[in-house]
Amino acid sequence: MKVCLLDKSDSWSASWKMDAFEQSVIEDLELEPVLHAASEKDDLIRHVLLRGFFHPIMDADALLYRQKTVQTAIGTENLSSQFYQIAQSTLHNVRHRDWSMGKESASYFLSNKAATINLYLQGIIQICKLEERITLDSAPAFCHFFDRMHEYFGGDGLSGMQTLIRTMLNHHGFSFSGRLGSDLGTEVGERELDFSNKTWAKISARFHLNASRMTFEIPPRDDGAAEALGRYENRISYESARTLLVIDATLRDFFAELEAQAAWLTGVVRLHQMFNRTDCAFPVFSDGIRATDLKNAVLLLDPDYHVIGNTVDLEEKHLLILTGANQGGKTTFLRSLGQAQLMAQSGMFVLAKEFRTRPFRQLFTHFKREEDDHVASGRLDEELKRMNEMVDKMPSHSLILMNESFASTNEHEGSVIHYQITKGLIDAGVSVIGVTHQYEYTQLVQEHLPNEAVFMRAQRTADGKRPFRLEYGLPRRTSYGLDLFNRAFGEQQKPETFAEDEEDKQNEI
Repeated sequence: MKVCLLDKSDSWSASWKMDAFEQSVIEDLELEPVLHAASEKDDLIRHVLLRGFFHPIMDADALLYRQKTVQTAIGTENLSSQFYQIAQSTLHNVRHRDWSMGKESASYFLSNKAATINLYLQGIIQICKLEERITLDSAPAFCHFFDRMHEYFGGDGLSGMQTLIRTMLNHHGFSFSGRLGSDLGTEVGERELDFSNKTWAKISARFHLNASRMTFEIPPRDDGAAEALGRYENRISYESARTLLVIDATLRDFFAELEAQAAWLTGVVRLHQMFNRTDCAFPVFSDGIRATDLKNAVLLLDPDYHVIGNTVDLEEKHLLILTGANQGGKTTFLRSLGQAQLMAQSGMFVLAKEFRTRPFRQLFTHFKREEDDHVASGRLDEELKRMNEMVDKMPSHSLILMNESFASTNEHEGSVIHYQITKGLIDAGVSVIGVTHQYEYTQLVQEHLPNEAVFMRAQRTADGKRPFRLEYGLPRRTSYGLDLFNRAFGEQQKPETFAEDEEDKQNEI
């Protein structure tokens, strides 16, 4: 039985755990508040959202398939949460009822699995009732899901299964027929063992011999005979019990997968409800990254915060370098791009008016760490070690976000190392988006990678204010040290903008 609401692999309930690099991505992009808001302390929702982030969709058709499912879930009130609640409660009831330890008799398994299958069938009945909420405009995934429900349980199928299970749960014995051989042995076929007396005071076995019927009674205290008939019961029950075990496992896997996929949809719908005041776009794959009015998801969680959106178009370039004034919005924008990339390739909406991106096999982050200031081997050694471990695992067609990397040493050494690593990544087919204050690094990129790089600058007004918008422009030599001086000592010096304007003119020339 397939679920296939999100994709056709049905692997969402499989075991998965984040590695150290993926954990760093969540920390660097500050995604914990988003996960917390979407999951509402539900560990499974949080888990499957993370799984979606780190199992990116690479195919345009697969992306569209999942997006249509998300759109139907968003547009049909409580649909995903009802799927989730039914699957979750059914599995909970089964776990509460199923006490099998793996060593019980076949007859015990027959009874136990019949009871758990009955619980699954009750869940199927509830699921089938949700079909009335599906319309012709609903996502193909939902339509095909209910088509499969009809295939498995349509007509009298479901009622017939329930009748059979009830019979198994309430049976009073098994019938069998046999014949006497020349050696007076018996050939066992269909059987009936009457266990209507719960105290085992009287047990009857009926053999059908041609047209005649013969019976015998076992004395209440004949334990040996009772054990012998118990063995017969196990032999009779074995094939049926084995069949029910397969059915039970199939239904368990189906409900576990439905629970996981519905959990992901429930989390996505919750996020959409939180961001309903914001432009949300469903991304498409293209040859480059293009974002229009892209906003940071974490900042948008605060309804009173006015969030500035930014626009970028990398066309087919593979390197974007962000420079400009401190606290101008560079790192916030870098995080916005990372958040959008994870959301886009998991099949979610993104917080932008438009978002186009190439499909990346994996996303990495290399941000400056606070602990880099305290490592025994030196801050630069620690940065290089983290980068080396990352590169060893990094496949081609990946994306790495670098925030002030290799700034823990002097300007010249850091710039040379930064450039060499950037060039190596680009040559290996990795796209790089980075924030830097290393002017020498940007000059090396302009000189040796002129056809790969796009430069953007955080804006700064003449009075030193930051509008938190980025514009295209080559890096400036200035570090805006006067802004820092004024902030620290409170002296309102006149901003020196003449040199900056002249530098812009020289860059244009």
